[in-house]
Amino acid sequence: MTASSSTPQVGSRDHTVKWFDETVTVPPQARELLENYRHIPAAEVQDHVVTLRNKAWEVWPYPCLGQFRFLELNLANRADIYPQLLSRLRGGDQRFLDVGCCLGQDIRKLVYDGVPSENLAGIELEAGFVELGYELFRDRDTLKSRFAVGTILDEDWVVLKEWEGQYDVVQLGMILHLFTWEEQARVFEHAIRLLKREGDVAIIGQATGNLDGIASPSWRKNTFRHNAETFGKLISEVERSTGTRWEVTASLDDGLSVHDGKRTWDDPKTRRLLFEVRRKQE
Repeated sequence: MTASSSTPQVGSRDHTVKWFDETVTVPPQARELLENYRHIPAAEVQDHVVTLRNKAWEVWPYPCLGQFRFLELNLANRADIYPQLLSRLRGGDQRFLDVGCCLGQDIRKLVYDGVPSENLAGIELEAGFVELGYELFRDRDTLKSRFAVGTILDEDWVVLKEWEGQYDVVQLGMILHLFTWEEQARVFEHAIRLLKREGDVAIIGQATGNLDGIASPSWRKNTFRHNAETFGKLISEVERSTGTRWEVTASLDDGLSVHDGKRTWDDPKTRRLLFEVRRKQE
């Protein structure tokens, strides 16, 4: 047996993979959310988080779940956009859609920070993650946000048609790096369909990137990991295919556990891609 066939790969539910942490120290911001949003007792938070993560791992074993990165509340930690986003959404007349919402942690943080939950929505491929989000935050009877299970890639998906033109901001969570270049272009084309036709609308997000901007073999196909330059080229293609114009801000940083040396299993040139794509005003 070759080393490649005997070594656990992404997609394995084996707890010995390098991207599975048995436990975690819950970050202060996440602990505050869990304790104060739905009043989970402080003494229960640690075990509650680990138990729910283990259930989510059985739904689908993404490395981000293995490393508890849903606790990092990455949207709230984006100082470049979060204060402005909160200001927009707290007013009650703008709507936010989280594509690839996972456990819905960013939606719950927005609600905790004063955004009306009925103006928030999520799309998630795995129904189990949506259900576990309710279990994690214990808010099934109070949260008014809507969730749809499916893929934004599907041209004929009924939700894509029903929700078309309804949102001011669409977030593409940690999903872009799961797709080929051509699929990524389709994701953006469909995200644009979900945005309102008028006004200051934007697509924001983050993804696994690479210093070189390269196609990266994954367990199923050659996906693409961007740097700022290749991401800009992708959006230029989307502009041509949609007849729209966008102002692009993109950068790489050492998120995704790169900074603390915990991502030893990945390409050393892996970085986190952060982006904001705003419609140009004529």
